[in-house]
Amino acid sequence: MLGNTIEESLKIKNLNLRRKKIQYLMLIFLFVFVDGGWHYPLIGIFIPLFFILMLLIAFYKGRVSCGWFCPRGSLFEIIIKKISLNHERPKIFKDIRYRRLFFLIFSCLFLFFYLATTFDQISLIKTGRVFVYYYVTVTTLGIILGILFGERTFCLICLEGTILSWFSEGKVVMEVKENCIKCGNCQKVCSLSLCIGDLVGKVERTVRNKDCLKCYQCLDSCPMHALRFK
Repeated sequence: MLGNTIEESLKIKNLNLRRKKIQYLMLIFLFVFVDGGWHYPLIGIFIPLFFILMLLIAFYKGRVSCGWFCPRGSLFEIIIKKISLNHERPKIFKDIRYRRLFFLIFSCLFLFFYLATTFDQISLIKTGRVFVYYYVTVTTLGIILGILFGERTFCLICLEGTILSWFSEGKVVMEVKENCIKCGNCQKVCSLSLCIGDLVGKVERTVRNKDCLKCYQCLDSCPMHALRFK
């Protein structure tokens, strides 16, 4: 049993290390989208294409694409996390009703950029510029929220993340073993502050949360090794 536990712990640490390496690579994409796109707007066309790729992943793996491949999320975890003040997140970021409101606000923001940029004519360059403007704006907002309330606070209200969550229902299933002592470590390390203990089903000891990024940080922090993905 001890051997299996050690082997599983090493596997989790290796997965975390692999995810971190991928995130450093994704920072390059962030630089290309923001700085490159600002000078060469045609690059902005690749932003929706990248999102479509993430959406395809969501059909099979849920919001794993947010946790592993999102350039903006990589920025939040690698850089913003180190300077975050970590104030308590306002309930407005957790309530599903406000999440719908944020979805509407960001949709209107994108529509505003689109109409303001392409009001005279539609072209690939101007369309690319729309995506760059929007991407820079929400990334800046995400940085501010990350510094104030925790690195991935913006991910709770992200327009793209919300869309991905619609296709993530039941895609990520976590099993909580009976030796769980509800120490709260999993929630402390979760960048979205998902509370695993409160989500455990009454019949099955499983957690099905469509916002889970499958980052493995909760598994790595569990002193009882009571968590695992099915």
